[in-house]
Amino acid sequence: MTVGGDARSRAEALVDMGRPAEALPLIRKLIAEDPQSARNHCILSLALLKTGDPVAAESAARDAIGLGPEMEWPYRIRAIALGALHRTTEAVASARHSVELAPSLPIAYVTLINAARATQDPDLVRITAERLLQLAPSWAISHYLMGMSALDAKRNGDAAAHFREALRLDPLMGNAHNALGLASLRSGDRRQAALSFQAAAELNPKDPTPTNNLRLMARQDRLPMPRWTRYNAFLLGPGLLVAVVRKVARRNHLRGLPKAARSEVRHLSARDAARVALVTIGGLCVLAAILVQFTGTGLSGLPTGGAQALLIWTLIICVVVLRFIR
Repeated sequence: MTVGGDARSRAEALVDMGRPAEALPLIRKLIAEDPQSARNHCILSLALLKTGDPVAAESAARDAIGLGPEMEWPYRIRAIALGALHRTTEAVASARHSVELAPSLPIAYVTLINAARATQDPDLVRITAERLLQLAPSWAISHYLMGMSALDAKRNGDAAAHFREALRLDPLMGNAHNALGLASLRSGDRRQAALSFQAAAELNPKDPTPTNNLRLMARQDRLPMPRWTRYNAFLLGPGLLVAVVRKVARRNHLRGLPKAARSEVRHLSARDAARVALVTIGGLCVLAAILVQFTGTGLSGLPTGGAQALLIWTLIICVVVLRFIR
């Protein structure tokens, strides 16, 4: 292997290891030594893309296309960069060219599917995903993308089947766990949804999506407090009855959820408990004010007027705080 080949291999290895910033000086040196190498420009484009500079990455990919129009790689990288720039129509065109140049390369179809999903073209997504599945039936990503196509078309049962097959082939595929959770949630299987979201969160702790999905489930599981329990403290008895019913319903629901989902529901339940407490205090204040008015006696040595003012101000504070607890 030549010296240039060794440097190129090191640069590619650094990019693959997630250290593109360290690879950039090596790549630029390679390009300075051999500016006509399309592959060097492809590596530069990929490194720039991974450092978060899609504009420069798209420009480097265009340079690579000019130097090697027969190569599929620069078209594929340019499609990804264009997608990051939200130039979705151009991204689809570039990804199509990549597939045309390498019709037996599965990763080219993956790029085209992602670009087509961004343009919301379900027919192109479905056709490309079917072709990918025929080309690589034992590849977990093929089943995952076929499942995403079905999920976009609201065919939740088919989507779940593909996601399960993807997980059979690759049990550590966090995206497939999260997608299976979405399909299960849409099908009404909340327990499976929670289990799938929890598995995805454990596999990809830096990805906030599964955790956000768990939180969304927790919010949906809340039984919203009726407006009259927030603002009408006279209805203290019915308000407490609603609180008891809510607690029993939530307890029964928690039995079917995994630990992560239970913690989310309990976190949200703390605010509900604060609401009930404020309604209770407000109701007691109203009852005490009525008693003071009719009996003519004060509270703890306060005269009647002072006791009523204290109770009214306490009630106002409760109402104000309730308005800020969502």
